[in-house]
Amino acid sequence: MHRFGPSIMKSLPLLTFSFFILLSSPGDSQDPDAESVNELNNSFHKAYGPDQNLVCGLRYYNKHKRYEGHKFFMEDAFVKGKLFLEKGIYPDVFLKYDLYGQQLILRSTDSDDYYNEIIVTDSRLKGFELEGRTFRKLYFPETDTLIFQVIGQGDPVCLYHWEKEVIQNSFNLNRPFKFTEMMRKSYVVTNSSLHRFKGARSFSKSFPDHRAQVMKYIRREKIRLSKAGDTEMQGLINYCSKLL
Repeated sequence: MHRFGPSIMKSLPLLTFSFFILLSSPGDSQDPDAESVNELNNSFHKAYGPDQNLVCGLRYYNKHKRYEGHKFFMEDAFVKGKLFLEKGIYPDVFLKYDLYGQQLILRSTDSDDYYNEIIVTDSRLKGFELEGRTFRKLYFPETDTLIFQVIGQGDPVCLYHWEKEVIQNSFNLNRPFKFTEMMRKSYVVTNSSLHRFKGARSFSKSFPDHRAQVMKYIRREKIRLSKAGDTEMQGLINYCSKLL
């Protein structure tokens, strides 16, 4: 994949919320008194609870603000979702999925509505739910480890890997680069094996003993797999599951 422009981000360690506030607070360099430290700790715990596992990560900086379009899944906005980390599950958190950088951004907000944008550490991320969709970080020999949208449960299951790229924007000198629309690569997992598909024929090949039945269902339901919605794909996966 050829990418133009500067790197995706410039990240600095975010040690703890309290430490960041102390560094960025106005005033001289004197140590805060115990009351001030107490107030910061209370603010931190009120916003996030005692579990700092959630806010451990790098600060996120958007280096592409002048690019036309945006690099996020669906919209450039934090949306309430659910986060699955190696050491915990966190409902009702605000997330953005950066498709260009293939990273998840968490917004953490304190009691004064001051917020940080934190990159969820890749090694700790197991998955998330966003915009009514389920995403999991999965490994396959054909793709290595990627974030996939998951449609269905068990085997078979449909997987989408979403991406955006940066291309030259020849018609706007003020914004020489722009983000593409969302692009997806589609896969189906059968018998624990990953198969990429682009249309009905390549999809049905993943079910060699039931190929005719799968093709008949796709034609009957008038499904265009290259543009199929999640509900259509869920119905197709459910049908295929009954065949196996």
